[in-house]
Amino acid sequence: MHSALAQTERELEVIIAGDGADEPTRVAAQMLATVDERVRFIDNSKGPRLGFEHRHTAVLDARSNLIFWLADDDLWFPDHVERLAHLLERAHLATVAVRRRPP
Repeated sequence: MHSALAQTERELEVIIAGDGADEPTRVAAQMLATVDERVRFIDNSKGPRLGFEHRHTAVLDARSNLIFWLADDDLWFPDHVERLAHLLERAHLATVAVRRRPP
């Protein structure tokens, strides 16, 4: 979450789409939404298929046409959103290379 909020692009909305979050996670997400107006927490009950339905709902509820995914175990470089937004000015889809650590 920290890497999403530490972007060079400051005009962004971060939607936390809960998927049956436990109480400590729920409290942390609600607190973050309280202290940072860019954050919204959607407290969903546990859904099927790893929460894909909740992600779809979050996309429909987003206030922007630019949607960037960040899973709970991902990190972004500080200019991630800025760079992808720039690419999307000329394309309908932009992605980044995913580097996996060797086993």
